Amino acid sequence: NQAENITDTSANITGSITPPTCDQTVISQGFVISQQELPTKNNTLVQVSGESISYTFTSLSQNKSYYVRTYFENSLLYLDSFSSA
Repeated sequence: NQAENITDTSANITGSITPPTCDQTVISQGFVISQQELPTKNNTLVQVSGESISYTFTSLSQNKSYYVRTYFENSLLYLDSFSSA
């Protein structure tokens, strides 16, 4: 994941999702964000479709660290990756 166009209260996050070959059926995919390390789908979740994904998070607090992960969920598994913004 990569953070771009960072302002005091927003950041654009880009990432890529490659579905596993075992079952490409998508239940949900996108980004999770939190001020805690290793956010999960129980934190703020934004669904974004496609393999190259992007989302602009807004209303972020100034001078705070945010952690963002891409995630992919199908009927068999939940996958995620780590990035910090």
